[in-house]
Amino acid sequence: PLPDQVSFLPAAPLACAGRTVWRAVLQTGLKAGEGIAIVGSGGGLGHLGCQFAKALGLQVIGVDAREEGLALTKENGADVVVDARKGKAEAVKEVHAVTNGHGADATVNLSDAETAAALACAVTKMHGLMVQVAQPNEVKIPFPELIFRDIRVRGSLVSSAEESKSMLKCIAEHGVSVKTNPFQGLDKIHELVEMVHGGKIQGKALIVIDQEQIDNEKKIGAKF
Repeated sequence: PLPDQVSFLPAAPLACAGRTVWRAVLQTGLKAGEGIAIVGSGGGLGHLGCQFAKALGLQVIGVDAREEGLALTKENGADVVVDARKGKAEAVKEVHAVTNGHGADATVNLSDAETAAALACAVTKMHGLMVQVAQPNEVKIPFPELIFRDIRVRGSLVSSAEESKSMLKCIAEHGVSVKTNPFQGLDKIHELVEMVHGGKIQGKALIVIDQEQIDNEKKIGAKF
């Protein structure tokens, strides 16, 4: 069941986006005080990943390539925000500057951009871990990044039932918020698709079918 303060509107993305990125953060195995880089930090999954990682006590380095994504990354508490449009070399330089020259202890890649997996490995420390969540047609990593730096790569899909419960507990205890873009009714689905493909969206787009349910939840004080 949902915590009392979590309403159905933001809970809808949690069933997929939330459970996906929660597991990815857990898969890094990092402990409080260690550093995680999130590539695609300002997207529908990424903005949740930033908050989850902060709730677990991690230093969060957000990496994105859109103005909207960079703004949302800052809004959701990333300790450092890196603009991937500056190129891989500059991104690595900026990450090394805040990690004593080592790189992130682990990186989660949420971006399906062609160069994202390579960038994710590049900002990860030697012998570190890169968790691949994004699903492009091909995951391309140059062998110098992968082999010469001994980077481990693992895939991650979605949380188990028990992990999902721990996600909801984290949300309730730390006030994790879900950025939503609601559209009223199925006749608005074309507008939703245009927003998503336009690249200007912040968070997740939703179709609201039962507005009465949403209004009732507001009356009882659901917050998120």
